[in-house]
Amino acid sequence: MTQAPQVWIGTSWKMNIAATSDYADARQAEIVAVAEDVLGR
Repeated sequence: MTQAPQVWIGTSWKMNIAATSDYADARQAEIVAVAEDVLGR
């Protein structure tokens, strides 16, 4: 069940980054990597 929220985050990570740019700078690469891995892109 750990991947379920990761898929949601990967799908709308742009909105999350828009809300928290500082946090995004630190996690953007990680979020994108997880999203690509989960979505198979």
